[in-house]
Amino acid sequence: MNEKLQAGLYKFNITPSVNGPIVGGFTVPTAQDIIDEFYANALVIDDGSTEVAVVSVDIIGIPYKVYKDIADKIESTCDIPAENVIISATHNHTSVRLKEDGNDVYTEYLIEAVVSAVYLAKKRKQPVRIGVGRSENRNYVFNRRLKKPDGSIVMNWIDRDYLQDCIDDGAVDPELIVVKIENEDKQPIGFIVNYANHNNSVGNLRRSADISGYIGELLRRIYGEDVVTVFLLGACGNTNWVNYRDYTQKNDPKLYQRIATGITGTALEIIAEMDYPEIDRIEINSRLLKIAERAYNDYDDKIDNTFGEIKDGDIPAGFKFFKEAKEKNKDKPLGLYDVDIHVLKLGKDIVIASNPCELFTEFGLEIKSQSPFKYTMVTELTNGTIGYVPTLKAYEEGGYEVRKPANRVEKNAGEKIVKNTVELLKELY
Repeated sequence: MNEKLQAGLYKFNITPSVNGPIVGGFTVPTAQDIIDEFYANALVIDDGSTEVAVVSVDIIGIPYKVYKDIADKIESTCDIPAENVIISATHNHTSVRLKEDGNDVYTEYLIEAVVSAVYLAKKRKQPVRIGVGRSENRNYVFNRRLKKPDGSIVMNWIDRDYLQDCIDDGAVDPELIVVKIENEDKQPIGFIVNYANHNNSVGNLRRSADISGYIGELLRRIYGEDVVTVFLLGACGNTNWVNYRDYTQKNDPKLYQRIATGITGTALEIIAEMDYPEIDRIEINSRLLKIAERAYNDYDDKIDNTFGEIKDGDIPAGFKFFKEAKEKNKDKPLGLYDVDIHVLKLGKDIVIASNPCELFTEFGLEIKSQSPFKYTMVTELTNGTIGYVPTLKAYEEGGYEVRKPANRVEKNAGEKIVKNTVELLKELY
């Protein structure tokens, strides 16, 4: 055991108001209820020479400039280098959208709340031991890009009757990795949970931290109210929880609790049989890629069966969204996106590899397969948000995620992210 290894955790409430927008869909309705609280869940870990902050935030996404503002304030307030800060969105779809310039009341509050969470986590540092384990839970991961008999791609959340002749052979990643941080009395003070599944099973105009939030709630009930769970969303740009053959799912208001309970059950099995590798030191490295924005094309607003069968000229809201976005932005000059990749190594066995995309699952699996570490946690929508990064095959097939502005970057962005992430992993190893 590294005698110098210390860690502290803290969760800070960031629940938005009830009378505000819900931004996880093509329309922007007003929230009508709050069914659980939102948090910034912070972990500060220190090996005596390197100190790092890892924060999961119950928000749909964090623009790169907002992340930079938070990281800079953490450096000035907490004396943790900005390059040693990892901030990951849990991607709950009932949150609000942050303003890139930080110039609105909620964005300003969230920035201060995340800094406060890190500050208070640092104050609570104590000697710790770290355990880790993995298993699989296949009950709640489904590739959402279904293929009709004619080869066209349709999304798995649309009318189930229309989907029953589909083929569902797309990639999923059922791996669940859990890291336990325990004190000198061998009592858990926090967890890292990494799972690749869209965190958006709560609907009906209710604000909720969704699946990841309820996992944290269940672990607090078991291990104590002060236990903090840092949830790192895996590469799930084309993966969700929707079983299109189960007609009861959409009518279940407690679906998110059921899913979270199942995942937590697997987590508890992992916790019971954990490894405790030697954490001799922690190291962090990063690269900032510049990836080109792609131009609009004819498919971006083409009407097809992506969102279901078109009946009586009733055009789904998705196509209206894409058409309006194209008309508004098609003549704007193309730019470059900042793509921040961080790799955090905990000893010789555990690593976190982050990216700011809604990364297709195939890329996450590729990073894991090439990683030299025993436990590799890939986490998306971290240190920024640049939209979907699909595979080249997905571009050929069509569907939702390949349309601009859902997808905004050049077609080979995924390959660049995998290549640079694997290089960083091998350098740290």
